[in-house]
Amino acid sequence: MPNKQTVQLNIESRISQDEDNQLIASESMAEVFNLGSKFFIDYQEEIDGQVVAVRIKVDLDQGQVLIKREGQAVSARIPLILNRDSLVYYRLPGLPQLEMIAHMQTLAGNLTKNRGQLKLYYQLRDQTGEIGQYEIILQYQAGLV
Repeated sequence: MPNKQTVQLNIESRISQDEDNQLIASESMAEVFNLGSKFFIDYQEEIDGQVVAVRIKVDLDQGQVLIKREGQAVSARIPLILNRDSLVYYRLPGLPQLEMIAHMQTLAGNLTKNRGQLKLYYQLRDQTGEIGQYEIILQYQAGLV
């Protein structure tokens, strides 16, 4: 069983879709642990009034990030590989599973169990074209609990 560290998590997400730009900032408690060079950040967020469990798995050495969201409001699996396309699965209540392509262009960070920062930038598209551009800036620190 991995040794988990409770941290204060700050996340900023910038979303650009067509002419619409949105900034979403949130703070929450999270748990961080690592297995080898892979770091896991577990936290909860609220989407449409529903609590959603989020896990971000980061392997900076391999240039990979996996974002998983699970809850009644959404089920998503977003694998991101630096400078490569990857298949994204997204499900909303009452709709069939959506498949999209993600392309991560930026991944930078410094992660430990007690503190970390991560920045990533990716684009999503489907068969009709680009859906949007997404930038996530994440910071966490232990001892602020």
